[in-house]
Amino acid sequence: MDKIKAMAMQLLTIWQQLGVNQKVTVAASGLLVAGALSLVVFFTSKTDFALLYGNMDSKSAGEIIAVLEEQNIPYKAGAGGTSIMVPREKVYSLRMTLASRGLPKAGDVGWELFDNKNTVSMSDFVQQNNKVRALQGELARSIAMIQGVSSARVHVVLPKTRLIVDENKKGT
Repeated sequence: MDKIKAMAMQLLTIWQQLGVNQKVTVAASGLLVAGALSLVVFFTSKTDFALLYGNMDSKSAGEIIAVLEEQNIPYKAGAGGTSIMVPREKVYSLRMTLASRGLPKAGDVGWELFDNKNTVSMSDFVQQNNKVRALQGELARSIAMIQGVSSARVHVVLPKTRLIVDENKKGT
């Protein structure tokens, strides 16, 4: 304790011997060093987030967030709760962990299949297949929202419309 008091007294004596310009220089240098250290600590401790999963339904996002909170992993939810960001270094290990738990559950494609696509360049065959996929997806989503239904899969077979119809042919 005596050594600390002796050092403090020496510093005080040196400080008193300094001129005004020297005191300002020492104080400014101290503030500059403290500011630089603060910036280094701030930027090195900042977590870099990366996309874990995006464009999910809210149920899947909620299940994934529950797992992240259970494991005390920091996350950011974005895009109205349909995307989840986690620390960049944990993305791949989390994807494997979540996949082992069956998350995220594969979502069905609905009418959004036609959003932002150039349907003019699509063939009629592709448009019809996308229409059936969208219809199946929307029906599966609607059925899965019924209380007590955990998941649903729907297959739709639409009759082919033809110019020449055989009246005698019965449905199967």
